[in-house]
Amino acid sequence: MVVLGFRAVRNLALAAAAEDVFTSDGGTLGQTLWKHSLACASVATLLAKADRVSAEEAFLAGIVHDAGKLILFDAYGENYLEVAGGLPSEQRIAAERERFGTDHQELGLRCADEWGLPMEVADAISNHHDPLDAEDFRGLVDVITVANGLAQHWGVGGLDAREIDVERMVHQSPLNLKLDDLTELQERSLEGFDTLQASFAN
Repeated sequence: MVVLGFRAVRNLALAAAAEDVFTSDGGTLGQTLWKHSLACASVATLLAKADRVSAEEAFLAGIVHDAGKLILFDAYGENYLEVAGGLPSEQRIAAERERFGTDHQELGLRCADEWGLPMEVADAISNHHDPLDAEDFRGLVDVITVANGLAQHWGVGGLDAREIDVERMVHQSPLNLKLDDLTELQERSLEGFDTLQASFAN
């Protein structure tokens, strides 16, 4: 605790608990979400350090940003995957709302409230697909939005890479990020993911 600091220790403990939730209850989807969560946390931590956003909170938000998907899968099973599986982010949110009356961002926010997570982390969870809707903590929200997109686009964690308009995303983002930075960021993110995965290996 003295060496790492309270927030770092707290976040590691919460991340370990999140791993149990993802890998114990979610089957194949849970394993996939856990790998994506580690990937997002890896990218988010690097982006946060470049933008003076708390790296500890970026790590935690990256770990739990998709917890709502696991809730929907637990409630609706394969029906959830049939409705939302494989859709681009903006279409997934719309499909979830139309079919289930809610989306994984809103459910993730409820989880954050129930778990007593910091407000800035809760804000990032509930707005990572709609960053302009965030009233507070835009720095962290933008970090998670971009980290989520880049992790998917690069296929960090061994997942299938998705086609995302990265150039548009970077230009629209208020983060201190340039297209020339992406190659190095990708390499460091892959290294960070490998380190995180090894840290949580049983």
